Amino acid sequence: RILFDDCFEAEKPYALHPISSLKSVGDESLVMRHWMMSEKEYQDIEATVHKKGGTLYTPSALYELAHKLPNWYPFFKDVTFKTDFVNNDDNDIRVWLSTHPYFSVFIKDHIKSLTTSTGSVAHDINQFVKVIEEMRYYGVEGNFCFREFVDIIPDTEHRHFMFNGSMISDSHDVSEEIMSLVQKFPAKFFSFDTVYDIAGRQWLVEVGDGQVSSTKLSEEKTKELYQNLSSY
Repeated sequence: RILFDDCFEAEKPYALHPISSLKSVGDESLVMRHWMMSEKEYQDIEATVHKKGGTLYTPSALYELAHKLPNWYPFFKDVTFKTDFVNNDDNDIRVWLSTHPYFSVFIKDHIKSLTTSTGSVAHDINQFVKVIEEMRYYGVEGNFCFREFVDIIPDTEHRHFMFNGSMISDSHDVSEEIMSLVQKFPAKFFSFDTVYDIAGRQWLVEVGDGQVSSTKLSEEKTKELYQNLSSY
């Protein structure tokens, strides 16, 4: 049985049963659609579902696997941007700056790229310092991820959803190399983004838990995604 929480305003027409309305789950395994949650928040919801007699289709451990870049990176390091994981510490950042082999970088934390006035890309030290300062101001989830800059074509970026080993959204043209790794990834319900660079190579950009990833799809494709989920 598929359970949709109703926290996605734009997707409410496709919502079924808010968690708060459940009196009993029985022995069913549930899937949610929800806003991004911390590990603690997810564990709290998991405990609530357990008390109602059910389980989450994605247990806490698998939620963290797809939710945080350091966890999913080892599975996709051959098809995603080279990434260095650096503590949110000025001394560690100085060491990285003195030793890294490239400068232009995408700057993220463990979960997301924060929207800053300069964006998440730094091409020189002044931009780098500015992005770091603004990320710290808004809050850094975990530590920093410094990703090698690749000149991508933004219009070619697409989000895909996998459920139980099958693609349940428009697959566009995912390369065989990326798809073979995606199919081996142990998460049960997750999203992944692909993009082309100016040289024509396709990259995997991001992985996310499917329950908290925005769809980035048209209304028609969003409805199709929910219909596919409901078929399980």
